Amino acid sequence: MTAAEWDYDLAVGDLDISAHTGLILAEDAALKEYLSGITVPDKTGMVDVDVWFRYPEGERRIKFPFITIDFLAINPSYDRWTSFHKVDENYCEFNDPITGELIRTGMYIPSVASELPEKDESGTTSYHVDPYLMYTLMYQVTVHTRSAIHDRYLLSRFMTDILPPRPFWIGVEADQTWRRCEVTEMRPADTSETSESGNKRIFRKVYTLSMDAEIPQSRAYEVEQARRVHVDIYKENPITTHESGSHLYTDTHTIAEPVTVEPPSGS
Repeated sequence: MTAAEWDYDLAVGDLDISAHTGLILAEDAALKEYLSGITVPDKTGMVDVDVWFRYPEGERRIKFPFITIDFLAINPSYDRWTSFHKVDENYCEFNDPITGELIRTGMYIPSVASELPEKDESGTTSYHVDPYLMYTLMYQVTVHTRSAIHDRYLLSRFMTDILPPRPFWIGVEADQTWRRCEVTEMRPADTSETSESGNKRIFRKVYTLSMDAEIPQSRAYEVEQARRVHVDIYKENPITTHESGSHLYTDTHTIAEPVTVEPPSGS
């Protein structure tokens, strides 16, 4: 699929993340925002701790301490799925708003499905979406420092405040939701690196996080408010009697007509 088929008016590699933030991209941005703004005390004052996705490239000047974020996996959370899943209807068609031609098919995702109509002001119609499917995103957050005091200071902050031992919540701006997160593992990964000035020890603390995410399983479809509720009430069991006289109302629309069963042919 080319960039033109998505109708983003962008070349490959020039994706407008702010306009098309969806699954994984939204959680990436939320986690980076959550970890940004951390400072550590230094002899010159408070020092900002930068946050990067993966280890900084060679052309980027590395300033310690810093934090890296790595995406590990996305796994279905089957224990939180309902037994209802429309396998044959888990797609939706997206058409070009000008030509009307089919652009692509895929599940309804708010960030890329602007075709969802606005709410009916009369209040008689609305839209229904089947229950979303729960998934778990796995991230690895690594804290890199060269100072032992910074290592201990950030370890204390992370364990008690930033990534507490109990489940915590991270806000996702893309869909205005709060996502449950948990620390599943913490381990040290200190190393020694050789540079022009000699060997230097790098303190690394690695945290593995899980974050909840939801994926829609079908398109949104329109539902209309009920205008009239019709209930048939009988004096006797209509399955055994099938008599019009047993109905409590005389409205012709609600009278249960007698049922005639023809005998099998040849009898």
